[in-house]
Amino acid sequence: MITQVDVECCCTAVFGPCPTASESSVDTEAFTIAQRMLGYSYKNGIGVAKDTSVAATWFEKAAAHKDVLSLMSLGTLYHRGLGVDKDGERAFALYQQAADLGKKKSPDFLQKNLQ
Repeated sequence: MITQVDVECCCTAVFGPCPTASESSVDTEAFTIAQRMLGYSYKNGIGVAKDTSVAATWFEKAAAHKDVLSLMSLGTLYHRGLGVDKDGERAFALYQQAADLGKKKSPDFLQKNLQ
């Protein structure tokens, strides 16, 4: 089984140190995608032990770079209370931020799931 340390070391070796949310470059975009994919891996137990709290951490890092899919995924974790405390207001804010950034399905998702 691959450990979280293995994954993080590999990710850092490929992309370098994690960029800050204020940096803007192709490397930042690639690193953000890698963070999102790590979130999916931990959320679904792909190559690592399933751990939604670790998934939330990775989605949070990618969401800090305004990654729409990570915002949606993190919102779902908060909405369902998976790996984080259930928090409808936080879920709504994340879905709304994704909608504001152009995720067209977010408003429909909000209306259908957060009533």
